[in-house]
Amino acid sequence: MLELGMYCLCYVGREPKKHQYNQYNLMCGSVNYNQFDVLEMQRRGFLMDHVGENISHMNNDFGSLTGIYWVWKNADHEYKGTNTYRIFWDEDINLRPNTVYIPQPKDIVTAIKGYAPNVNSVYDHFSHCHNSLGWQLLYGLAGDRRIPISVDMIDDLRNYKYLIPFHMFTADRATFNRICEILFQILFEFHANYANFLPEIYKRNQQVRFYDFFGERILHLILTNNYYFLGNTDVRHLNILDIDHHA
Repeated sequence: MLELGMYCLCYVGREPKKHQYNQYNLMCGSVNYNQFDVLEMQRRGFLMDHVGENISHMNNDFGSLTGIYWVWKNADHEYKGTNTYRIFWDEDINLRPNTVYIPQPKDIVTAIKGYAPNVNSVYDHFSHCHNSLGWQLLYGLAGDRRIPISVDMIDDLRNYKYLIPFHMFTADRATFNRICEILFQILFEFHANYANFLPEIYKRNQQVRFYDFFGERILHLILTNNYYFLGNTDVRHLNILDIDHHA
């Protein structure tokens, strides 16, 4: 049997509502937890993302990405993947090398349910729900060739009608690690150049965890251009089970 490590990304008070095969429960941003909570969660078998190689201290901005970073750097299973405390895979994964398993895309127009009539693409959706400043800054990095995505790839988001939701993906170790390498290269370069813009970004959209949401769209870019970034790698879509989405 192929070895799979499935990491469920959790927070204190938001524990897994379901368990899946070979699931490990990983607390994100655990560097911020008090020692009593840490000891209690470790006693119950939870992993803490502030041990080993980690960016747990960046959780306020990076959200669940601090858990994904931990899996990238510290988990060494033959196959590895992520789900969350409330969103799980709803069908079996027929594990194969050079294959990435991600949730079924969501139709943008259907997802917004008519409350934003001018939203017709992934680009529009993020700009409406969060802000357009992130895209403007990303264009600058792409134009200067400081990140491995191109201006044309960002432009293509204006034509994408389907959203790849959530930070959920499963793949063989080499493919999983390569996706993370590209994703965090882009996010860290953005952060190194534009961290001073975060107050303005948060002011515009009244949300924290900017990189968590922005990273989902960059992951979308990577997987939509999978042959460019990952070579001979297939992308397979699986159904998910969303339990108590608003918890």
